[in-house]
Amino acid sequence: MNVSVVGSGYVGTTIAACFADLGHEVLAIDVDEGIVDTINAGETPIYEPGLDDLIEARAGDRLRATTEYDAVGETDVTFLALPTPTDEEGHIDLAVMRSGAEQLGDALAEKREDHLVVVKSTVIPGTTGDTIGPILEEHAGTALGEGIEVAMNPEFLREGTAVSDFLSPQKIVFGTRRDGENLTGHATTDGPEAGTDSHAADGERRPALDRLYEVYDPLLAEDAVPVVETGLREAEMIKYANNAFLAAKVSLINELGNVCKLYDVDAYEVADAIGLDDRIGAKFLRSGVGWGGSCFPKDVAALIAARRRVGGTGRGARPGLQARHRRRTQLASDSGHRRPPRARRDGRRVRSGRDRAHARTVSRHRVRRLAIGGARRCVGSRRRYRLGRVRGARRGVRRNGFPRGRRWPTSDHPPRRPRLRRPDLVKEDGTTYRWSSERQEC
Repeated sequence: MNVSVVGSGYVGTTIAACFADLGHEVLAIDVDEGIVDTINAGETPIYEPGLDDLIEARAGDRLRATTEYDAVGETDVTFLALPTPTDEEGHIDLAVMRSGAEQLGDALAEKREDHLVVVKSTVIPGTTGDTIGPILEEHAGTALGEGIEVAMNPEFLREGTAVSDFLSPQKIVFGTRRDGENLTGHATTDGPEAGTDSHAADGERRPALDRLYEVYDPLLAEDAVPVVETGLREAEMIKYANNAFLAAKVSLINELGNVCKLYDVDAYEVADAIGLDDRIGAKFLRSGVGWGGSCFPKDVAALIAARRRVGGTGRGARPGLQARHRRRTQLASDSGHRRPPRARRDGRRVRSGRDRAHARTVSRHRVRRLAIGGARRCVGSRRRYRLGRVRGARRGVRRNGFPRGRRWPTSDHPPRRPRLRRPDLVKEDGTTYRWSSERQEC
């Protein structure tokens, strides 16, 4: 089968070489001419054990590279393996994905045969159907299902063992549009009845699913690899759930390692023992500096940001980030290194959006407490606020003006709060500041 891979980064280069090793004719597309020349010369643009041998053996034969998107018309399946970085708030940036989908759609406008576009990048649920699909329809001039189809096939490659992870996978996930489902993932009025299998009808699979099985047939023929057939959104979420769970597992074993250190216990022996339980597993049970790499931090942050965008807090995955930060800070302090200073601009600490929102909330509460304390006239400026706030100036009187132990009366309207006398500020030489009745300054 003729396969094209858009993007020659870590994932794109690995799957292109592995598909060529499985017997497919692979075309790698990338906008960087240096990467294209490197692949055509039989060299790898990235370092990954075993990848250089595959590229050296297949380059010029089953593996070719180019910068022209028009060449995708010669292939049957296109895998989008483009980067999806995150911004400061954690949301993924789809600018590269949109640009690649636009150029891919323009290249497929002249093709008359059916073509399958498979998203290999890690994207939040709904991206394939709500973003990539409409872009392909607009630029290709063809509706999905009438010549062009989309699918989601997440990758589960680990740095250092990516080639073996692809050739000997633990699972393969195929995400396709369900029967009677539109791009947004909602069932249409003429969809299948509830309780029926949306992936097969009368023993027949959909063309997109058949094409995916044809691509992965060399792997499925050798080993009994579990195949998960699901929808687009479910396949997108499986990738995030997979990485978030592994990150949480690493954070938990690091916290257990901290406890073992306090009690002089060998944490590795504990990890080996609990790893024998098949409900836990022995992998990712080595306490260390904390999880990192190119996927875990980005994917966990994107998952939290996506949860907040739809009205949630994302607190389910947040403890993993907090435990990771605590672990690194602790190891740095144990080794004698101080915590690195925060980012500064013009001598001032740069605060994130969450810090600024928290500061605004605290300021509102401070002003409210100040007004309740009876010093309303001192809210005009920061200096007057600092000098005029009253915090239990009189012994036995609370800040709200009521004696200790006294409750609110049972009447509908609370009594008028007594105004407290502002205490004079005593200087070092014994003199006092006097309050001015005009500007409330001393």
